[in-house]
Amino acid sequence: MVSTTTAHKALATRERRLVEYDSDGALNLVDLAQPQAGAASTCLPIANFRRFVGGLFRSVGTGTVTAFHIVAATDAAGSGAVAVVSHAIGSAPDAVNDTIWLECDAEQIHEVLAGATHVGLQVDLLTGTDECVFYFERSEPFFGPRAGLTADYIA
Repeated sequence: MVSTTTAHKALATRERRLVEYDSDGALNLVDLAQPQAGAASTCLPIANFRRFVGGLFRSVGTGTVTAFHIVAATDAAGSGAVAVVSHAIGSAPDAVNDTIWLECDAEQIHEVLAGATHVGLQVDLLTGTDECVFYFERSEPFFGPRAGLTADYIA
């Protein structure tokens, strides 16, 4: 039997996104827009969130990841993007299923770019035909838990 109680705990305190992305082998911002949002938003507003997590999952290819950053920017298009934290890329994540993670907080973002209003991910893949799936999470909202932060998307 399925529970009849709705508990808004994990999904009410974090906004999570998964996006598939092909960087074409250059240092690019990952487009974190969700199609249902109706507008391109490469970077997301810092808004009232305190903490940010980015994950990279290799889905296609065998070339390595040469750079992976959480970036601060001054608008949704990623203008003035500056790396806040960078993955050291110690052992090469060059196989399907390899996964690497980064995290930062709002204080680190404003330390690097005082006028930052947006946060995003930036990646460089050695091979232009390689692809990744990215996870991005904004958490610890100042306004407290609320339903609808992480929404389903079915095309």
